[in-house]
Amino acid sequence: MTHEPKRYSFQDYPEAFKQLHRPPEAIYCRGPWIDTSQVFLTVVGSREPTRYGIDCCKKIISGLAGSGITIVSGMARGIDSVAHQAALEAGLPTIAFPGSGVNDNVLYPKRGLKLAYEILEAGGSVISPFDPDKASLPWMFPFRNHLMAALSKITLVIESAQKSGTLITAYAALEYGRTIAAIPGPISSSLSVGTNTLIRNGAQLVQSSNDILELLGLEQAESHQLDLSLDLASDEQTIMHKLRAEPCTFDQLCHHTGKDPEKLLVILSNLEAQGLIDGVGGVFRKR
Repeated sequence: MTHEPKRYSFQDYPEAFKQLHRPPEAIYCRGPWIDTSQVFLTVVGSREPTRYGIDCCKKIISGLAGSGITIVSGMARGIDSVAHQAALEAGLPTIAFPGSGVNDNVLYPKRGLKLAYEILEAGGSVISPFDPDKASLPWMFPFRNHLMAALSKITLVIESAQKSGTLITAYAALEYGRTIAAIPGPISSSLSVGTNTLIRNGAQLVQSSNDILELLGLEQAESHQLDLSLDLASDEQTIMHKLRAEPCTFDQLCHHTGKDPEKLLVILSNLEAQGLIDGVGGVFRKR
């Protein structure tokens, strides 16, 4: 990368970093330093996301185009990299916090070097609290997660297992009084356990980019509704297609799908958990 790292000390930090439990002695930045007039959204998630998670991440961020929101993430493989790339495609500023120093020879992950170039060329930044030549070590990831959580008003979680580094960022955001948001996932997926648990415990449920704009107090876009049915199984797609046309009772859906009632109940429960349908008074409707 052509941008040489610049060293910043405590007096240069945004107020968010001064609130950290252990503010770093120095922070190194390639690209523009943090502009505190910007609105930041941290996006984190699984390093092995499903197609559902990838599509949700892309659609949420593309729906924020024109908002001026700066997307913050950790440049790791999976949702982090998808978030940065989606921000670049949407023309949104983006800041990467790698779990390493910022120099080319140590940047983690190594295959993220191309993405780092793209971020810098688009006017974004690569920032780290570690010495520029410090190679990645396991303890460095939780440390940098606290910076990402503190910087943004909202941390959005997209797919997370029950025990995951992603949740470290979410709970760090909670420590700093920030808002945690999550996209619901299928109850059949192990990568939905973390996000669905966060929602059950009070995290903001996000189904569209408008939900993010509302949480940030920004004007909503006209129509960027997220279609969470992108990765549904064929049986679920059949039910969604039917409910788009009209509300149905359980018996009507049994007849329409030809499914065993017990299996149909599991499918409907899955769709409800994703926030795609409501079942009130024995009648199912598309949300």
